[in-house]
Amino acid sequence: MKASVRQGIIGIILVATLIAAWFAPSEEHDAVKVSATRPRRVVSTGPVAPRPAVVSALMSQSGSTTHTRAVLADLESDPFAPRDWDSAPPTPTPAPVAPVLVTTVAPPPPPVEPPIPFQYMGRMRDEHGATVVYFARGQDTLISRAGDMIDGHYKLISVDDSTLVIEYLPMNNRHEISLDKPQ
Repeated sequence: MKASVRQGIIGIILVATLIAAWFAPSEEHDAVKVSATRPRRVVSTGPVAPRPAVVSALMSQSGSTTHTRAVLADLESDPFAPRDWDSAPPTPTPAPVAPVLVTTVAPPPPPVEPPIPFQYMGRMRDEHGATVVYFARGQDTLISRAGDMIDGHYKLISVDDSTLVIEYLPMNNRHEISLDKPQ
């Protein structure tokens, strides 16, 4: 189907819809008057007696009179009888509340710094006079100068002739390692 034919059909449907809406009855004519007074309540005069045919059929089928009485009691309550919906529903009794046990939890112990994962191997002075320190971690050799990061968590703070100061960065703890005097 061509686009011009499709557009023509849609235009005709649109015009038909507008005409139907124009001639449709308005809400003013169809409005239902709502009474401002409250309708009277119908009060039931008592239970509706079951039909005799139902009672005789139940008596003949069941040998037990207690079962028959229970069925007849259900039949006596009329599901179509008027109800009083204005009365408040019975308030439910609150369930007993179990006592809440309060326990105090000791605060966790302070974090403990792990042992230094490398060993001091030695030191030497480079051609510029700066001290270079060598550390061993397993099979790896780490070379560091004062101010360098070691293994991502440690920093070599200072190196002098007798001590080496290393800081564990996550906890800002400093360790001093005594060194042998160079010969």
